[in-house]
Amino acid sequence: MKKLSLVVVALVVAALGVALLLRRVGSREKSPVGGTLAVARGEPELPPWPDISLQIDRAHEITVYQGTPLLISVRLANQRAMNAAGENQARQARAEGLKAAVARGAIPKEKAEAVLAYLSQREPVRAVQLGDDTAGWDTFVRFAQLTPDGKQQSLGWPLKALGPAASKTLRLDGETTAQLDFALDPTTAAAITPGEYQIVAVLEVPAEAKLAAERWRGRTESDPVKLSVKEKPAQFTKADEENFNLSLARYNDATGDSRGALQYAEKALAVNPKSIPASILVGEVREGMGDLKGALEGYKNAEHEFYQQYPNSYEAPLYLIDKTISVTEKLGEKESR
Repeated sequence: MKKLSLVVVALVVAALGVALLLRRVGSREKSPVGGTLAVARGEPELPPWPDISLQIDRAHEITVYQGTPLLISVRLANQRAMNAAGENQARQARAEGLKAAVARGAIPKEKAEAVLAYLSQREPVRAVQLGDDTAGWDTFVRFAQLTPDGKQQSLGWPLKALGPAASKTLRLDGETTAQLDFALDPTTAAAITPGEYQIVAVLEVPAEAKLAAERWRGRTESDPVKLSVKEKPAQFTKADEENFNLSLARYNDATGDSRGALQYAEKALAVNPKSIPASILVGEVREGMGDLKGALEGYKNAEHEFYQQYPNSYEAPLYLIDKTISVTEKLGEKESR
């Protein structure tokens, strides 16, 4: 009986969805069937456009002490193309579901035809082309600081790029994204004046740039990241000391100093033996160093602490579970050789 009820509900929902689609299609009978939705609604088709986003230490708002190294990530995507591709996939899925309903006899074929014609329309997925062999796309990325009066000034911090871009050219479509990572070292971070900062990432390709004609030109910027820098205290609280060591561990790991990363991760764990982030970082660094047994111990400690600290969580620590399984498998393969 329960299964039958679920089937009835599913049919009702499907019927309602078709009715809504029929109403939408019926309200636009004079629109060209073969055109895109933007054209059918008489709206101008938007040009392809790159989107840029910024995070500092994986956050959009962060408070740190002087001397805390910063990891800065810039991500580029083409949200318009992604939205169009997602909409096209959704229409295709709905069309396949409707065809299946017609095949089952749940919906009359003549009623489905108009909806299927509507669902057959496709939004254009227009890519953005950035950079070329003479001027790589990453050379057009810069950072700025918002001043209190709302203006921008160049961010004068000497950021270190953590590896070059994969290629000088970049094609952003409905699936492709790109990321650039930078770091601010502890010595430079110690010299930053305490205060409130709003940092933005800017992608700016001037109109006169010597690039191929089809390459994108223009300016786009990220939402600001709010960075609060506080004067380093004479004595840290245990929580602050843990976080400071974790920041140093992540910085060293990102810049390729595995031993330094492990040293600071273990310092954070010594301050707080129940630190889940510190145990995870110990596992990740040891795994990168090829110490699989040490990595497995770190992941298991983190997983144990998760269940201890969040006994009622409805979400399992999937990352830790996957890591424990993969490292255990690697150990088994290594020992069987």
